[in-house]
Amino acid sequence: MNTRKAAAQPGQSGFPVQETIAYFRRKWLREHAVMLAFQLIAALVSLYFAAAAGGLWLAAVILAAFIWFCWTRNQMMIYVEKHAFPLPGEDGRRTYKHTDGGTGQ
Repeated sequence: MNTRKAAAQPGQSGFPVQETIAYFRRKWLREHAVMLAFQLIAALVSLYFAAAAGGLWLAAVILAAFIWFCWTRNQMMIYVEKHAFPLPGEDGRRTYKHTDGGTGQ
């Protein structure tokens, strides 16, 4: 007797949603680890020099670091959403449709 439940809709895996989200979140972090490391080093260097300059520069660097964090997290969640919940007919990857004037070639 098979006790596994079938996926509710085509394109969905048999894994729980939270597990799927966690998998794609870890995958994104692994794929972007080098970029994140360079950005973190650049932010720390900027913070060091801004702290030395003081005043408004420090506030500007802290604000820029916060905006960078929000933007990076947004990019990660876009990736997770695209891969964990693909639209019908999509395989989770971005595809670019070329317009050929309707000839189909």
